[in-house]
Amino acid sequence: MKTDCNKSVPFGDFKIYLRPDGKIVVPDLAEHLIPALQQVGADQRLWERSDCVVVNSKLKRNRHRLPELIDEVRKRMEPCRLCERRCRVNRLSGKVGFCGLDHCLRLFAGSNLYNEEPLVGAPTFGVYLSGCMFRCRTCYRPENWNIDQGMLFLPEHLASLLDDAAENGSRSWMFLGGNPDQSVLGVLEALQLAKTDIPIVWNTALWSTPDILLILREIVDVWIIDIKFGNNECAKCGSGVSGYVETIIRNVELLKDEPHVVLRHGVQRDHTDCCTQPIRRLASEWNLAIYLEHEVFDHSGKNSDVCTDQSKEGNYSAPASC
Repeated sequence: MKTDCNKSVPFGDFKIYLRPDGKIVVPDLAEHLIPALQQVGADQRLWERSDCVVVNSKLKRNRHRLPELIDEVRKRMEPCRLCERRCRVNRLSGKVGFCGLDHCLRLFAGSNLYNEEPLVGAPTFGVYLSGCMFRCRTCYRPENWNIDQGMLFLPEHLASLLDDAAENGSRSWMFLGGNPDQSVLGVLEALQLAKTDIPIVWNTALWSTPDILLILREIVDVWIIDIKFGNNECAKCGSGVSGYVETIIRNVELLKDEPHVVLRHGVQRDHTDCCTQPIRRLASEWNLAIYLEHEVFDHSGKNSDVCTDQSKEGNYSAPASC
């Protein structure tokens, strides 16, 4: 087990989105550039503070249950059954799962975000966790798959980071990645040590096993679901997973009585009919809000006609139409 740890906040990279007219509309991980952006005419409303719609956080109500929830997660990590890959390695012993993680927390960025209201409030403190069970061709941070890319954080250090953010005005804590589901043990341990209670936002690909979702329901206030594909063929080609649609439908059903659930979908080139439209229909059936993000580009390089599954079973090719 590694014991070296850096308590400082990793800032990661950032994005600034521009409208065709050149107007800055959304900063992401650009908190420390705000003064410069204001000087070049950025809309001041981008950094206005707003309250989270959640008044009483689940963490405040269920903090006493955290030791029990932590024990339940640990049982499911030896062998690991946190996500639907169920790679069954003993992550508690230091072995690394398909997600690239053992039992330790790894952060690759932490920053106040002002572009996630109204549900989460502004700013929300974004904790970007390393590790992911997908291998998406459109991923713009594929370095998350490498366990050495993130900075090692002990739970007590993350707890201190969260408390500092809350004390300095963050309206919520948002966990994202990568995908945060694979780091649920470290997150729960950090929350147990945190001294403050503010709403928790879980920005997830929702590829967890039902047991983990039921555990997360005890502490998560707002769910932002990154729904990627509208059919299994595109999911297999684009992320290397099987049974995608059935798993997503099952997991959304587990959250149907949660009061704050939204879907987020990145619209991919040539996938409007096969993915975006089916996802729109599902969102309507579920009566959930859906936010569409456009201009999701293919980062797979020159071999755009081949989808690569980097799982233990080896590589495979998919139709060029994907």
